[in-house]
Amino acid sequence: MKDEDKLRKIASADLNLLLVAAVLLKTRNVSRSAEILASSQPTVSRSLAKIRAHFNDHLLIRSANGMLPTTFGRTIEPQLMDLMDEIHELMILKDGSGAAAEPREVRVGCSEYVQYAITEDFMRIQEKYQELRFSFYPMPPSIMANGDLSEGKLDIMIGTHADRFSGLRSMFLYDEDFVILKHKSITTITLDDFLGLPHIDVSPTGSGHFGEIFDKIASAHRVKRRVAVQISSYTAAPGLVKRLGLICVIPQGIASRIHYPDDVDYCKPDFDFPKLPINMYWHNVNNGDSSLQKIKNHLARKYAVRQGHASLL
Repeated sequence: MKDEDKLRKIASADLNLLLVAAVLLKTRNVSRSAEILASSQPTVSRSLAKIRAHFNDHLLIRSANGMLPTTFGRTIEPQLMDLMDEIHELMILKDGSGAAAEPREVRVGCSEYVQYAITEDFMRIQEKYQELRFSFYPMPPSIMANGDLSEGKLDIMIGTHADRFSGLRSMFLYDEDFVILKHKSITTITLDDFLGLPHIDVSPTGSGHFGEIFDKIASAHRVKRRVAVQISSYTAAPGLVKRLGLICVIPQGIASRIHYPDDVDYCKPDFDFPKLPINMYWHNVNNGDSSLQKIKNHLARKYAVRQGHASLL
């Protein structure tokens, strides 16, 4: 769509409804929203009816615990908040009160494969919010995660192990597929191959979490997986696959970015295989942090689109 056509479409819409939708999704309460908007409850309710008609979605539904967003409501909330942030920044520029934001280092804990997958996302955030600088650190062991986040050693973590990080907040980003590194003479990896061939396990933190996932597949078939060696680096895996004739299961996000010897490649398993949920974690003490909110909004918007959810405009 051309820019002029977009502008005509926007001009025909009541943009104030986007503000009402943002406030309603933030507060999940009509009375509180009316107070913030300096409006009346009936006016906000009428606006909500118009929003529902426009999107053909209830946006918010009543429950025993108050109003809760629909799936679509959860999808557009970060986009709306991102839009409100940009409008606010423009208003600050207009009234002349917008001094340059103080530089802020954001310390991100994540594993090697996550760094391969998300560094570009954080560069995009930095382009938009130039005061932010990102430093990446190794994902801490589970026992240290809560302390590292609550004490400010890390600001956020991105990875898996959601069930191991008690007391922390989290936001699901996406599911990562696993693939299997192999010699090119092997065309596919069947379940029998997976159970019978010797494995290299990669565990950057030494926790062996991925190995536990793969062991469950073998246990379901009453066999024990043949693990020849455990290493800490994904980039070392292809060379070992070639020299030792082993297979190695790694996330697809890193498999597509590392170098391979001529006779090594990878494939998806030729049987049902679990996915790896990638989450963002932070501590309650940082929940109101404005920099954290910018990161959450950007990632939620990016990965909602990646997973095929509806876009706001």
